[in-house]
Amino acid sequence: MTNINETEARFRFAIEASDIGVWDWNMQTNKMFYYNKCKEILGLESDEMLYSYEQWKGLIHPDDLSRVVSNIQKHLNGEEYTLEYRLKNKAGNYKWFVTRGKILTWDKQGNPLRMIGIIVDISARKKVEEELRNSEEKFRLLYSAMSQGVALHEIIVDANGDPIDYRYLDVNSSFEKILGLKSEKIIGRTVKEIMPEVESYWIKEFGQVALSGQAKNFENYSHILSRYFEVFAYSPKKGQFAVLATDITERKIREKELREQYEELTAIHEELAATEEELRTNYEQLEKAKEQTEKATKAKSQFLANMSHEIRTPMNGIIGVVDLLESTTINDEQREYLKILKSSSYLLLDIINNVLDFSKIEAGKLKLNNKPFLLKEEINKMINEFSIIGHKKGLEIMYHLDPYINDNLIGDVMRLNQVLINIMNNAIKFTEKGHIILKVKKISSLNEKIKLQFCIEDTGIGISEDFKKDIFKIFSQEDYSYNKKYSGTGLGLAISKQIINLLNGDIWFESVKDKGSIFYFTAEFFMQNTYNIVKNLPPSKKKTNIGETLSLTPTVMVVEDNEINKYLAIKLLSNKKLETISAANGKEALELLEKNKVDMILMDIQMPELNGFEATKIIREKEKISGFHLPIIAMTAYAMQGDKEKSLEMGMDDYISKPFNKEELYKKIEKWLGFIK
Repeated sequence: MTNINETEARFRFAIEASDIGVWDWNMQTNKMFYYNKCKEILGLESDEMLYSYEQWKGLIHPDDLSRVVSNIQKHLNGEEYTLEYRLKNKAGNYKWFVTRGKILTWDKQGNPLRMIGIIVDISARKKVEEELRNSEEKFRLLYSAMSQGVALHEIIVDANGDPIDYRYLDVNSSFEKILGLKSEKIIGRTVKEIMPEVESYWIKEFGQVALSGQAKNFENYSHILSRYFEVFAYSPKKGQFAVLATDITERKIREKELREQYEELTAIHEELAATEEELRTNYEQLEKAKEQTEKATKAKSQFLANMSHEIRTPMNGIIGVVDLLESTTINDEQREYLKILKSSSYLLLDIINNVLDFSKIEAGKLKLNNKPFLLKEEINKMINEFSIIGHKKGLEIMYHLDPYINDNLIGDVMRLNQVLINIMNNAIKFTEKGHIILKVKKISSLNEKIKLQFCIEDTGIGISEDFKKDIFKIFSQEDYSYNKKYSGTGLGLAISKQIINLLNGDIWFESVKDKGSIFYFTAEFFMQNTYNIVKNLPPSKKKTNIGETLSLTPTVMVVEDNEINKYLAIKLLSNKKLETISAANGKEALELLEKNKVDMILMDIQMPELNGFEATKIIREKEKISGFHLPIIAMTAYAMQGDKEKSLEMGMDDYISKPFNKEELYKKIEKWLGFIK
């Protein structure tokens, strides 16, 4: 008897030390009795305990009630009673519990008398299970919805441990599309069963991943599927490998097309980089190449920008050296030679600028830069310049300006001048005798805007009927026989038309063969007295205090990988008694800055090892600690719309495009150093 009491005591101790509640149901009286932690588990006070079966049923979640009653009934028929369900606690919240029970006594008629059991709070476990279930469901949805094909495999090896096949364990819907089979036709089968022609090379590659655990990333062309794939393979556990396959067939086709187009554009680049004579004699080849690349407008525009950069770099050297030679002691014959060289250089540069403008237009990057200007002053200046040229041919150059035009305008005067210069140049070029007249009249003015009409009349060779429909097309000239007598790119009027569109205007002409032409165009401007000018000024930068930090002879660092341009810049600086040091790339520049004090940097952009943008970024990071701001001027052959803004965004203080003349360079230096000798 003592042993029974000891055993019962141990049992009660174990129960009380646990988180288990014990319940006892008198099934004759329908009374419920609770022991140990039931009160705590249910969150009830002693006087709130549930002493009837009906009270207990009232706390069961409605969705669980029928299942609980059903399981009690099944227990009466001999089945085990173990069940998870929800009960409402004192706070009114439902919590999850697991309960186990057993009928202990029966009467002689077989009716149950007493049932005893335990109850355990499993809410925390249920919450974790719910989170895991939600997480797994999200993963499965993501897994199924991935555009990449995903598959899990197990490797099959021979007696020597060498990979000979692999079996599919799981695939997502994208992988089904790759193979053209449903998952039930894939999972459990080997690759040789699905694709008997599979190359043994890939079985070996995937086998190495599965057996070594070393992930691989590669591109694969499947001869069986006739598709390109980018494949990432890794081993989740030894003997298995998973792959993420991305169909890159369309990308590979585009890359192939772009390579072919690039090869074509490279050939064009080599032709354009030749002399002006070669450019003219190869014009027909350029036209053919242009027709072949009409479908690659974006790539062509980028190429033209790069071509311009490559040509501008040596052009900077040519024009700069001419400037240097002009300042030396030379005889009249040599000065005449320099004059010819300079004229030819600027002619070639003009052609380059036309090509660059065309690339800007095609790329949609040609933007207006509106600022105040005096119309009469601009027209006077232009007519004076053209009068000198026309006088050499014996032509009379005249103009008439409508007196009712408001002279104080706001607009892109540079682009207006570009259009006028293009048309006036053509008029002078194709007129051997007679006159050229420029007329400007007001069409309308409303609120702050004014619309003007410009008219350029000449007595030149006129335009044939067959050519009139093509005159505003790119690369168009009336007759290839004119290539020697009348030079040009055939871009001027096409560019002018695009600029006039930006100026909210239109362009048209009248012409009679051998009698002359009249070109008209309209353009819209703002009037200064009503236009609200808002200038977007760059954020102010801490400029060097010349009197406090600069020596009497400032030092300028020239960072340039082109030896000719480096020599030219150093020579121009030396002529102004400025000290110079030089570097061939950004890395060398940073090393020199550690050992030398400089007052300014002329920084090329495109350089090996470390380009100008990257070097500037490092310098600016160091200045955050030192508090000293070193002026950096971008010196680059890139001259596309936005290149200046990009240089300023990258931390540079100013921008000068190649080729530049010495006066322009000196103005930039004086702006940032404060003085120049």
